Amino acid sequence: MLRDSKMACSRGAASPDTHTQRRLFAASAGYCQNPGCSNELFIDASGKSIHIAEMAHVFAANDGGPRVKPSLDKDERGAFENLVVLCANCHTMVDKAPESFPDTMMMKWKREHSNKLHLECRELIVKGSETGLTARCSGAAAADFLSFVGRAAAR
Repeated sequence: MLRDSKMACSRGAASPDTHTQRRLFAASAGYCQNPGCSNELFIDASGKSIHIAEMAHVFAANDGGPRVKPSLDKDERGAFENLVVLCANCHTMVDKAPESFPDTMMMKWKREHSNKLHLECRELIVKGSETGLTARCSGAAAADFLSFVGRAAAR
């Protein structure tokens, strides 16, 4: 698929490192982080597992891109805080109509997705403890959730 050079991220220009990529995919829990979409990002098609996940920059990877913020350096542009995981359709949509999808909206999507996962993990833990079953959440969501619970308990 060809992309408009103004819309494309230069290969390596603001790419996240491996650790950041793993954090992003863990934080997505395998779903598009656009709350109006929530498509599964990993799909089984004819016995083959494919992914439609894309890491979208909140603030553009380069100065000619959508939602540009020239004050960000290369590392900040490729940082976890500046990226959101979307399905291919949502990524295309937010980059082709950036005025309709401002940075504040995209950051809210990411934050709300995280909050939703925390609540779902908590519900699993509570239900598990009530029924005597062991319920666990794993990955970054669990670590974030346990950190959240620890902070709340300390209050």
